[in-house]
Amino acid sequence: MLVFVVLILARSEEFLTYYSTEIPETGIGPEPREYSTIAYSSFSNRIYVFGGFSKQYLDDLWIFDLFSLHWSIIYPNSISPTKRSTASGFISNQYDEFCIYGGKTQEYVLNDMWCFNYIYRMWREIIQDFKPPPFQSFGSKKYELNGSEYFLIVGIELLETIAKSYIYDIKENLWEIWVVYFDYTTFMSFYLFHQKLIINIEIYEDSAIVFACGAAEINGMIFNVNLTSSNITQVDFKNSLYLQEKYFFSGSILIDHYFFFQYLDNQYFKFDIFTPEQEYWEIIYVFGEYTLKNSPYISLNQSIYYFGGYAFTSSNTYILTNSLQNHEINFDFVFSYFIVNHYVSPPNRLAHCLHSIRGKLWLFGGKGKGEFFSDTWSYDPESDIWTLLNPMNKAPTARSHFASASGADHFIIWGGEDDSGLTNDMFIYNVIKNSWTEIISNSINQPRKRKGACMTFEVPFAYIYGGMDNNGIYGDLWRYDFRDNTYEMIYENKDQGCVFCSCNIYEGVLIAAGGSDTEGNLQNKDLRIELSSMKVLPPRDKFCLAGEGIYVQFGNNSLCFGGHTGYRILAPVAAVCLPNVTIFSFTQDVVYSAGYAFHSKKIYYHGGGYYLSQTVLFKDLPLPFFGIINLDVFNGLEDLQVNCSEGFYIERNICKICPPGTYSNKTTTSECLKCPKGCYNPYKGATSIRQCYPCEEGTFNDKYGAKACKICSQGYQCPTGSQKMLNWSTKFNSIKSIQPEIYKVKNSPSWEVLFQYAIGIIVVLLIFFALRFEKTKELIRKIDFYVSSHTHEIGDFVQLKKTLIGGVFTMILFGAGIIIVFSVILIYFTQNITELKSLMPLVILENNVNKFTANLFIEFTLQNYGDSCTQQEGISEIYSSRYCSKDIYITVDSINIKSESIKCIKNIENSCHVIYQCYKCEISINSAVSLYLAEDSSYSTEIAVNVTSDSSIPESSSSVFMSLSPTPGQIFIGSEPSQFYFSVIPSYFTSTISSFPHELTGYHLSPASTPSPGSENYIEDLSVATQLSVRVNFNKLSTGLYTSRYQGQSALIFISGLFGTLSGLTGVIGIAMTYIEGIFLKKKNKGERKNRLENIIENQYICQMNFKVADSNEIDNSQIQRNFVVPDISSSVESLRLSMPTRSVISNHKKGGWVNT
Repeated sequence: MLVFVVLILARSEEFLTYYSTEIPETGIGPEPREYSTIAYSSFSNRIYVFGGFSKQYLDDLWIFDLFSLHWSIIYPNSISPTKRSTASGFISNQYDEFCIYGGKTQEYVLNDMWCFNYIYRMWREIIQDFKPPPFQSFGSKKYELNGSEYFLIVGIELLETIAKSYIYDIKENLWEIWVVYFDYTTFMSFYLFHQKLIINIEIYEDSAIVFACGAAEINGMIFNVNLTSSNITQVDFKNSLYLQEKYFFSGSILIDHYFFFQYLDNQYFKFDIFTPEQEYWEIIYVFGEYTLKNSPYISLNQSIYYFGGYAFTSSNTYILTNSLQNHEINFDFVFSYFIVNHYVSPPNRLAHCLHSIRGKLWLFGGKGKGEFFSDTWSYDPESDIWTLLNPMNKAPTARSHFASASGADHFIIWGGEDDSGLTNDMFIYNVIKNSWTEIISNSINQPRKRKGACMTFEVPFAYIYGGMDNNGIYGDLWRYDFRDNTYEMIYENKDQGCVFCSCNIYEGVLIAAGGSDTEGNLQNKDLRIELSSMKVLPPRDKFCLAGEGIYVQFGNNSLCFGGHTGYRILAPVAAVCLPNVTIFSFTQDVVYSAGYAFHSKKIYYHGGGYYLSQTVLFKDLPLPFFGIINLDVFNGLEDLQVNCSEGFYIERNICKICPPGTYSNKTTTSECLKCPKGCYNPYKGATSIRQCYPCEEGTFNDKYGAKACKICSQGYQCPTGSQKMLNWSTKFNSIKSIQPEIYKVKNSPSWEVLFQYAIGIIVVLLIFFALRFEKTKELIRKIDFYVSSHTHEIGDFVQLKKTLIGGVFTMILFGAGIIIVFSVILIYFTQNITELKSLMPLVILENNVNKFTANLFIEFTLQNYGDSCTQQEGISEIYSSRYCSKDIYITVDSINIKSESIKCIKNIENSCHVIYQCYKCEISINSAVSLYLAEDSSYSTEIAVNVTSDSSIPESSSSVFMSLSPTPGQIFIGSEPSQFYFSVIPSYFTSTISSFPHELTGYHLSPASTPSPGSENYIEDLSVATQLSVRVNFNKLSTGLYTSRYQGQSALIFISGLFGTLSGLTGVIGIAMTYIEGIFLKKKNKGERKNRLENIIENQYICQMNFKVADSNEIDNSQIQRNFVVPDISSSVESLRLSMPTRSVISNHKKGGWVNT
């Protein structure tokens, strides 16, 4: 149950609370101007200021109270004088009226007289039978003499050189010609470019002192005229000083009988009116502030007050100012100081917007007195400086009562009222780029034109509620989707609407409150809608006492301040609404139709509707006001804790703005979050990660919380958003295709080679071990296959015999035969394959194929992706298997799918990989797969798509890779998808070979055209641009690829070849055996011959004894080798032949002198 607590204070004004503090302390005054009209009222101690010239001639009326030192604007209850400048002003004491005379407009020089009555707040024109002609330049003075009031002027008529004078009796309303006249050409040189006649008049007792001189040359005349007798004394003066400026000084004052006249920034002339000759003049100097030029002035006591004109700045330039300066005149010096400092602010207005962005306030539009505004301003609270901006692009039309909302670095306006009537257009202003952009909707059904609607913004939606037109008040709620630029009406209540409501979103609930009904009365109940379910929640009871005031939502609490009831009465009440209690407090602050913003712990508000009292208000007149409400005054009420606004953090209960490189998107944080790597934030006061901008192309950032990016070194590349420098070789290729190759016969497998080596080694080992033993040698001899091929002498009979060598080569034959037979069989089954490919019309293939299906693999790579790219567990149970999360999902068009899956991964290179697989997919003529990413910072600096499809050819696939880069300086973000185009050729495979599938289908891919970029935005638009999408388009061609594989040779041919190979192998091995066996036999015969010769030599001794043959020399029997056995005498001649000596024995015998006879 909601409890109301009312803090009732005494209704006497002195006990009412002021919650607001005005900025500046003197209030918002007139806009900067020159040649305005100024006068002082001694009755009210006020200074009146009227008109002047700024960018145009003005007719506004202001008063400055010298007691409170505060400006106030006056809106007359009557017709005002024509807009003008250089008019003369005075106060008529008879009615305490402020009167003006003459002046000029853009087209006319005037000679009319008007007077303003402060009590009735009305102007009246003084109608006169005779009056002076229009003066192009004149001086004036109002004075009193003998109880009557007079107004004296001396000036130059148009196209005349003779100055004339007139005196006006205020009470009698009569003009008379006065006695002063002179030819100003006698002391002014008109060849000087900035020449101007200056006339000052001061009154001393019953005399008028008329001081006339040229502004560029201080040459002129002094007239001392007795106002009673009209006696005149004239003194001429001449000065060598020459001032080549377009800004002039004109202030003068008479103190006692001394005349003071300013002629330089820091100098006054002073002379005694009784001795006005130039040789008696004195120069006194001005100390203090720079003095003003082209400024009207009033003389008061011993001071001269200057208002407006031009002020000299520290940058050596002149600026048009609205300051009020006082020159205190002493006889020896003049001291200058500002009573009101120069303060530039937006012109007075109501029904405009004010937003807090990046630590500054941003103002647009509104309605002034009789005009709409389209200007854009920024305000820096730290320096207290307003700046008029000159945005790029065309600004919205001048308008008021529009809906507005802000987010990150943008604010949005919608609808409102301009000179043409009501509107329903939308514009976005980027505070970083200083540019306006019109948002064009794609929807046919849109909200009707209206004013007084409210708006709130939460990426990617803007919500627009309520408003009114000539037919009444609306109760519809529209949602604008920035992803596709469409409107959707999501709620409507035809029985209850709201105008001038305030819209906010808190914890997913849209709250619209603080508005009015058709009569301008407070709307009793607010609107609460849960946006996720579009469920209307129970409203809160009325807690604001009036509508169109200040309504601020901070957390679960809200503040209502001021407002009105039917434009009849203002509500001087501040209401703080807590979850269970509402606290009311009376205040002297009243405000309605103002622009306001929650900033730090303060509410800044500007302008608003004008009022004279709580019950007298003017809804079409703007109030000059700019101030703050410090929310700290509400801390502690029912345990209320007012937090900082977003973009700030709390330190020792003080709100401090987040420094560059950080952001704060909450109101209760004690520390700002740092921007991620690859991003930077050069400005303070960021409220969203969207204000952390990706590093521009050619720069990178490898640290968190950077306020600037580093320059990429030469030889490296740094795409937008780079976290580190990259080698050129790592840059994506734009298009790359990998297709199945033409079938090639496979090389022998490694195990086949190992088998051949193994058989060879086994045969060698068997032969080696078999030759070591006699029994195994005999077995080898027995398996001799070459019994008829052993070596024999020519002419001998052929003998069939088995030898050891023959057995060894037979084993070699068996081993080689095994290897050859195995290899031939392997070749037959593995390399006896022929492939045929052909393109043919798809309709022919479809006669043999029911449908073409294949597994499809699509990998999306988003370089330097700005958000998390996470895979949410269990999301497929909530949505479908096409979702990584509620913000990342796939859509499929015209593809029949058996099953599918999706996976999202973000790697350490800051790239988001979305992998989509569809199984047994059937692609149609125009199929597509689209990826949508709608996270808070879904953007990319480069997009790559790799599509891989199973080919019908076994164990092969078709793959195409494409990449796309944005325009330099921009990133991919926005509703329009980047498009990638692929041609799809259905493929059909058949085979008669058992090792391959009998029949397969698949797709072959190829690039159809170069990719086309989707929505691109500048980095500075990141804070409002939303969504990233990629669309992969498949164009199914009307031709298909047919592939067939079959055995190239029959089995009979292979068997015939095998037998031929074995026969040849047998012959080759036989020849090799014969050759080897011949070598062995030659070695054997040679050894036998050697043995026979040695036997002959050995038996030679026996021969000597038998035949008694001796040499003349003794034979040394020791030289005869006895390495043989003495043969039997009865041995045969064959034995003797075999016992022949060796060659060495014969040689030794010759040396011993043997006789071979």
